[in-house]
Amino acid sequence: MILAMVTFRYGDNFDPEHFARTSRSRRDFYVGLEGLRQKLYWVAPERREAGGAYVWESREVAESIYSEEWKTRAEQVFGARPEVQYFQVTDVIANQPITD
Repeated sequence: MILAMVTFRYGDNFDPEHFARTSRSRRDFYVGLEGLRQKLYWVAPERREAGGAYVWESREVAESIYSEEWKTRAEQVFGARPEVQYFQVTDVIANQPITD
């Protein structure tokens, strides 16, 4: 499994609530997406950053999504160009689903 961390870095115009609303509006794109096991959105207001954490079945599947076209569309939707980093998942602990 691969963890892809997508990060948007904002300037003074960062609005965490706007990011949260926008991310919720993109939910349907990811529901049932082949190869995606889990996706979480996150915000770090103190750093003016936000993004997504994606757990993929493989790096190849993840890389097939994060094309230049996807990055351009994400920049248009979220207002900042995304940076994508990949990490090998070594273990998963799932106590209970997040409901908040």
